[in-house]
Order: sequence, then structure tokens, then C-alpha cells
Amino acid sequence: MATTETINEKNLDALSSLLNPQVKKTNYGPTFGKRHIQAIVLTLMMITVFIIRTILSVSIVAMTTPSANPNKDIPTYQWSDKNLVLASFLWGYFVPQYLAGYVSDRYGAKWFLVCTTSLTAIAGLLIPISAAMFGSKGVMACRILQGLTQGFLYPCMASILGKWIPSNERSRIGSIVYSGAPLGIVTSMIVTGYVCASPYGWPFAFYLCSGLAFIVVAIYAYVGCSDPSEHSTITEEEKLYIKTNLKIEDNRHELKVPFKQILTSPPFLSLCITNIAFNYTHWTLLTETAIYLDKIMKFDLKSNSLLSSLPYIFEIVLAIVVSFIADFLSTRNILSTTNIRKIMNNCGLIIPGIALYLLGNTGPSDRYLVIFLIVLISGMPGTGKSGHIANHSDLAPNFSGIMMGISNGTSVLFSSMAPTLAQFVLTDETNRDQWRILFHVALGFNVFAAVINTLFTSGEKQPWSQGTRKTKVATEMPV
Repeated sequence: MATTETINEKNLDALSSLLNPQVKKTNYGPTFGKRHIQAIVLTLMMITVFIIRTILSVSIVAMTTPSANPNKDIPTYQWSDKNLVLASFLWGYFVPQYLAGYVSDRYGAKWFLVCTTSLTAIAGLLIPISAAMFGSKGVMACRILQGLTQGFLYPCMASILGKWIPSNERSRIGSIVYSGAPLGIVTSMIVTGYVCASPYGWPFAFYLCSGLAFIVVAIYAYVGCSDPSEHSTITEEEKLYIKTNLKIEDNRHELKVPFKQILTSPPFLSLCITNIAFNYTHWTLLTETAIYLDKIMKFDLKSNSLLSSLPYIFEIVLAIVVSFIADFLSTRNILSTTNIRKIMNNCGLIIPGIALYLLGNTGPSDRYLVIFLIVLISGMPGTGKSGHIANHSDLAPNFSGIMMGISNGTSVLFSSMAPTLAQFVLTDETNRDQWRILFHVALGFNVFAAVINTLFTSGEKQPWSQGTRKTKVATEMPV
């Protein structure tokens, strides 16, 4: 008679109590451990990558407007395809997402993250010379390369956090790490605006930010680790605390990915649709806000950068505050994880949806209202960090990287429509009616996603979350 040896959750809990009773008793592990160091460095990585990602959204004004350059030796260009230049990042960005999630979960995400971030910094260094030699097409090529390499970012982050962060710390630590994205956007918008308006000019913005990226990559290469089992100095107490809390497998390469169950799971499909709506709105505002404030609201470049950054400052503060509230509601059993995820998602969808509708009916005389609405539209999605972003690890921590690759890749594919649509709709960038079309399309995505999220989102670990082993170890038992 053959049986398959497995260790269920009760066995793991009993084992953790036997090997280390203190972990079982406190249920919190070290106050400040290796998982927190990983989170800090990953936050720096997220900030740096988003600085590089956002530079062009601000600098393109200086690159194509002679009056925005105090140094007349800095070249400017007359491009009729600015929105396609902005969209080109997304053409590369969605391509590797699916593969990135698979390889990061199976082989470990660290070195994929190190290599791809280095390449995205190199591509940033090449943008000024590519613009001079090949025009907008050269910039597009560099941005496509940056998109391809940054396509590894979110799947790698999800894979690492899914294996490092215990469920009772997931909302707050995950939100802090992912808040590196809006912090990077804020930093990039402010710094890029000032650098472009300085005698150094817009090329120096690309050199400065790529140099920063190389420093952060070196730090992560030294202290980073894909999961606790590979860390050389982590304490056994912390390692056991993380492992028993998440019920993750050490031998992840032996697990078969349940692709059919993932792709037919209503909670996961709901997560994907929610992710699409969040990202479509994000990319609509990220790529077009600087142009909107310049052409419609008539702000100068420095003011433009500061105003464009306000929503992301709000998003950072909101994401962190909300994450502590989410973990408090969860640990005190006030709300289920499912209800927390649904509420956080809907806050980031419905409120920006209302603001998008109102924004489409404003004009130059409504300057303060427009600023307030843009802050809501781009800032309120910070609640999603405790919603759909954390939801990947809720459903299946063993496959969080793969699921992030699928959901983020699909969302980026749809999001690339935003700047592409703008290229064809905004034939006159001073026409308010044309801008209204862009805002109402984003509104439609948000309304649909809010309905699906309310009906199908779940915060519970799914039946397929443990996967199956590629080879089963059986022992013969005497009859």
C-alpha cells in the first residue's frame, strides 16, 4: 500500500511549538528582523525604478518646448508623436510579465531584479544620445527596452514579499514597499522639473537618476535574498515564524503551477479586472497630467511638476495609514480579509470614478477644483495597496509572483491603450471635449471593476494554493 507523505497545517503548527515554543507563544517573531531589512531595500528599489519610469512624463515638455530651456545649448525637438513616445514604455512592459512571474517563483527573484534594474538604468543613460541621433524613434527604442526590463519588477516584488512577509504584517509592510512607486513618481516629478528648468537641462535628469539606480542595485545585490530559506544570517526563530505563518514550500521548483485553476478562479479573475482598472486610470493620469496642466491649465514647468506630484504624496500617506487600519481590522477580527480587500479596492475605484466624471466638466477657471480632483483620482488608488496588491499573497503565497505577472501583465496591456488613445483623440491638446473623452473612458473601467470586485473578490487562501509536486515520494507500507 503506497501513501504520499505530506505535512498539513496542524502538523506544522505542532512542529513549530515543539522546536520553538516562544514563536508559537508570541506569534510575532523578532521585532525587527531580516524581513524588515528586505522590505527597506525593496522600497528603495521600487522608488528608484519609478523615478526612472516617470522622468519622461515631465521632461518631454522641456524636450519639445524651446521656451522651457534656460540653456539654449540644450537641444529641443519638434515631435508630433509625443503620446506614442510616452506609450512606448508600455509596449515593452507587458511582454515579460507572465514569464517573469514564473521564473521568479521557481528560481528566485533576486538576480532577475538586479539584472533587469541595471539594464533599465543603462537604457536611461542612452535616451539623450538616442534623441539626438534618431529622434523620437530612438527614444521609443530606449523606452521599450526599459519597459521590457521593468516588466520583471512587480512579479519579482510579489514573489519576494509572498515568501518573506507573514500574513498578519502583509498589508502594512506590503503597502510601505509598494508605496515606493508613488514616492518615486513624486521624487521624479519634482527633481525632473527643477533639473529641466536649470542650466543643466533635461539630459542631466536622465544621467542623475540612472546613476542613483546603480547605487541601489549594488546595495540590493549585497543584502537582498529571494526567500528566508536562502538567507545566511537569519535567525531560526524568524525563519520558522515566517514559514509556519505562510505555510510556504521550501522546494518551490518541485511544485507544479496550477495554471488551469488560477486562470478559472473567480477571485483571481476579479483581482485581474480590478488591477486593470487601477492601472488604466494610473497611466491615463501619469502620462497625460503634465500635458493637461500645460495646455489646459497653463501652469509653467516648475509649477507643473509640483502639482503633478501632489496626488502621489497623498497616495503615499493614504496607503500607509490605510494599511495599518487594514491590519488592525484583520488581527482584531473586526472584518474578514475578504471584506477588507473589497472595501479597499472600491475606495480606490469609486471615488476616483466620481472625480473623473467631474474633471471632464471643468476648465481653466476651475484651477483649484481641478487640482483637488487630480489628487483624488491619482491618490485614492493608494487604498489598493491593501486591496488587490496584497490580494495575490492572500490567494496563494507560493504562486504570488506568477499571479502578479499574469494580473499585472494583463493590466499593462490594457493600460497601454491610455496614451495610445490620447495620441488619436487629442488632435488638439487645448480642446476640453477631447480631454473629456479620455477621462470618461477611464471612468468606465472603474465602474465595471467596482461591480466585479464587490461580487467576486476573496481574501481566503484558495484550494489550489499549495499546488502539487512534480514527483511524489511514496513509501511502501506493509499490508
